[in-house]
Parts: sequence; C-alpha cells; structure tokens
Amino acid sequence: MSKKHQEYIKFFMKYGIDIILRDDKNITSLSNLEDLEDFTLYIKHLFDNHFDYKDHHFALNDYLDVFQIPLQPLKDNLQSQTYECFEDDIAKYDLYEKALYKAFINFKQTGHLQIEKVNYYRSSKDASNLDFKQLKVLNVCLVGAGRGPVMRKIISASLNADIRINPILVEKNKNAFNTLLYLKKNEPHVFGNVKMIFGDMRNLNIDFKFDIVVSELLGSFGDNELSPECLRDVEKHLDIDGIMIPHSYVSYIRPVVYPVLWHNVI
Repeated sequence: MSKKHQEYIKFFMKYGIDIILRDDKNITSLSNLEDLEDFTLYIKHLFDNHFDYKDHHFALNDYLDVFQIPLQPLKDNLQSQTYECFEDDIAKYDLYEKALYKAFINFKQTGHLQIEKVNYYRSSKDASNLDFKQLKVLNVCLVGAGRGPVMRKIISASLNADIRINPILVEKNKNAFNTLLYLKKNEPHVFGNVKMIFGDMRNLNIDFKFDIVVSELLGSFGDNELSPECLRDVEKHLDIDGIMIPHSYVSYIRPVVYPVLWHNVI
C-alpha cells in the first residue's frame, strides 16, 4: 500500500473496525486460501504498528462509540469501577495539584489568597474585623472526596510549597468513605492528619471557616452532579478571602455527525 493508504487504514484501526479481504477477481477458492496469506500478514503488520495502547489511550479504548449513562452521585452512590474510571484521568489531577500549589505559594508570599478582596475589606468599615492571617494554618476542605485522589494532590502540593494546612474532606458515599478510613489507617503519611466528615456537603455543621474549598463535581455534559447547587451551600463556610478550586468551568454542546451513535439511538 502507499503511505497514504496505510495511514488511512491505521486511522480506522484505532476504532476497532473489522477488515474484510475481498477477492474481486475470483482467483481464490477453498483449495488455495494460502494465497491470501501474504495479504493477511500485511494487514496484521499494519495493525501491530498502528497504535500504541497505553496510558490514557488504553483507558479510553472501551469508551469509543459508547453512550455514557448520566451519573447521579447525589441520588446514587457511585460504584468503585466508576471511581477507577475517574482516577485514570491523570492530567486532571495534575492540574488540581498545580492550582493548589499556586494558591499555597501566593498565600505564603502575600499572606492572603484573594488580594483584590482583601484590599476591598481593608478600605471598608469592616477592616477591623479582617483577619490578616500570615501565620494561620490554612483550612483546606475537599468536598465530594470519592476515594481520595484529589486529597493526595492537596497533601502533595502543601508539602512542595512547604506550607501548613488543616486538611478536611467530606464524602456522603458510605462505601467510598470506608475506603477513606482504610487509607487513613494504612497510609498515615498521606491521610493521617486528614479530618474526615461523613455526610452531605450541603448540611455541614462546623464552627470554623474554610480558606480553600476543593471540589471534583466535574462530570461530563448532563451528568447532573448538581455542582452549583451543592457548592452554593458550601460557599457560606468560606473565609473572607477564601477561594474555591476550580474557580469556574463551562459546559458546552457541539453538533457532530456520528452514524454509529445515530444508529444506536434509532
């Protein structure tokens, strides 16, 4: 095959298509099928070299041409295999750690998390009530902790930034919470100092303020994770210059032409 034809075949191989060899000239029969061996070996060679299934490519392979059932973690307790799917998204968790590290360094250098907000209060009538907390230990809360991957990033970022934090997590899934308790017992170097709260984040009853609230309520479009509704009740527990990570996000819809999914729908 020409290089163009090879790339064309390799492109479709990524999607697990079936390849059929057809004899348009009727020169093969049951008695001489071995004449096709060179052709089959060539196609096999293309397949063996078409794609390297590893890392995120390997994880995504089972989700090609598949509709995802919308998740409803507020209504149902997610299964362990769902958490495993989330945790395969290494890039996302690395971005969480980078965001946390930047927040910790900013606090370490300035004594504040939201400079603009602090400057506003500094010039307002409430300036006397403002807590300039250069020496304060940061209260960092993870809501919807799952099995703890984001908490690992919180601890890692604080160690890299060399800053003291008071880590707290909230999780309402009993099965996931049992996993967290197991980690607290068996990984004390990571989870030993983490305060774990079992319950719904919307009904928190605490007598202190959070400096940073971290959430992972970021499902795919239509996942109904109720992020704004749930986080609105948590936001009231933020300190004056407290921040939320992520700060914002956008869901969008894009029209596509996809015959396979269309066939599945109809």
